[in-house]
Amino acid sequence: MATCVMMKNSIFLIIFACLWTCHDARDTLAPGDTLDSSSSLESASAKFTLSFVEQLYSNFTYLAIRRNKYNPNKAWIGNRNRPISSYSSPLLTLDWNYTLKITQTGEDPIVICSAPETSNGTSSGVVATLLDSGNLVLQEMNGSRVFWQSFDYPTDTFLPGMKLGVNRSDGHIWSLVSYADTYNPASGPFSLVWDPNEHELKINKSGVVYWTSGVLRSDGTFEFFLPNVSKQRYNFSIVSNEHYGYLTYTAVGDQSLQPEWVLYSSGILQEYDGQMNIVQAQNCDGYDTDGGCVRRFQSTKSSGTKIADKWVWIGTSIAAALVLCTAYYLLRRRRSALASAGENRTEIENEMLIFMKSNRPTNDVNGLRNDGKIGHHDLSVFSYSSILAATSNFAEENKLGQGGFGPVYKGKLAMGQEIAVKRLSKCSGQGTSEFKNELILIYELQHTNLVQLFGFCIHGGEMMLIYEYLQNKSLDHFLFDPTRGLILDWKKRFSILEGIAQGLLYLHKYSRKKVIHRDLKASNILLDENMNPKISDFGMARIFTQNELEANTSKIVGTR
Repeated sequence: MATCVMMKNSIFLIIFACLWTCHDARDTLAPGDTLDSSSSLESASAKFTLSFVEQLYSNFTYLAIRRNKYNPNKAWIGNRNRPISSYSSPLLTLDWNYTLKITQTGEDPIVICSAPETSNGTSSGVVATLLDSGNLVLQEMNGSRVFWQSFDYPTDTFLPGMKLGVNRSDGHIWSLVSYADTYNPASGPFSLVWDPNEHELKINKSGVVYWTSGVLRSDGTFEFFLPNVSKQRYNFSIVSNEHYGYLTYTAVGDQSLQPEWVLYSSGILQEYDGQMNIVQAQNCDGYDTDGGCVRRFQSTKSSGTKIADKWVWIGTSIAAALVLCTAYYLLRRRRSALASAGENRTEIENEMLIFMKSNRPTNDVNGLRNDGKIGHHDLSVFSYSSILAATSNFAEENKLGQGGFGPVYKGKLAMGQEIAVKRLSKCSGQGTSEFKNELILIYELQHTNLVQLFGFCIHGGEMMLIYEYLQNKSLDHFLFDPTRGLILDWKKRFSILEGIAQGLLYLHKYSRKKVIHRDLKASNILLDENMNPKISDFGMARIFTQNELEANTSKIVGTR
């Protein structure tokens, strides 16, 4: 039996070697072959190459498919969320178990795909081939079966022949996801999807629909494509049946200028060749419906405002006045003789319940003022049921971390807004004081480098603060991890330091009240999608009047 297997493998290698000599360029990896940083695969007609590429302004390398031309776009990236150090000597290999993977010095391999075990018995063997379409496929050597293809796992680029939509048989979704920022290929905030029910393209930001294409018109373009997008450029096809629901397209006209749709980190959908804009979802502000934008907030720009809208304004104004009065009351209480040493937890809880009397709508993250603009000091009172629904009953998989205040959970409201829920730990001795302090400070502080508080929830003995969710977590998440820390080059570190300094300068000098944070540390610096820093956790902060230069504290606070 062993002799037969050896003969079979030998015959396979001889056949493959013969086929290899018939090609002018190497477009295929056979079992045992490798690709290093100095070599590449080139499709049969030399239209695309697969190689390791170093990302600009970083020390990271990515496995990428690109067109054979000057200044090519990375049409597909095999390790976008697992950057490889440029010094780790990466290798792409197809091993004898038919697993295509990236190996690197001192790190676990990055598995791209594998053929099923049943394919080990195929007589023709399994190879990885780069096609002229830009599609990398893992298939039987004779092409009779395809086990995996890069077109099923797009990054931010939509090539002719790719699909956007859903495979209803197995639930697999084809969609584009933008870069995290201009030079970071990691998954970013914007996604381009095909809605198989509405037959529309949609751009989402952080899971919320921002823009829709409208239906495909008789002239071959979508309703809300920009006027410069011509039907002579693309030939769209829509497939909708019990197994599939997707959109695909082919190029029309000059085949030497094959289009590449790229979804950029700013929300622009643009053709890479010629930089032709297709849509501009970044112009959608949530109030308009122009050009396919989706309204998420009540618009006040129309002259025909309905009576119902006027009632919303009146109700919001009254609620805002009640909240501000309550905040002033709490601030006065803060300065009164009930200092922290003598405060009673039950008394503070009763104080906080006064907020519940403000008839603010729940789940309303951005309140409106009389002029229709977002109110800087608006807070929402969230119902307990809405928080339970948003966090899946505080599921363990939604837990982001644990602080002195208590656990923090990720959540998603019914309207699609992502939030972070800080839940007061019942065993936290200072929790109620921190809760009160943070609510008071939100009325005084607004700065781009301070985290935004949406509102709060009180339910029996439960107290929760509801914040904006920042997808890059905290600074310590990067600083103390050897792999993620590589993302922080000196330019980005300096930018983060500058942002923290700007936030502190505002607190110490330019805010209406002088504020000393007293617990500034890496875990309290949160990072948004563009790695901009935001100072959080004001539970330990101390308020000074403008004329105060020093003050005494009754106890030591902060982190050991």
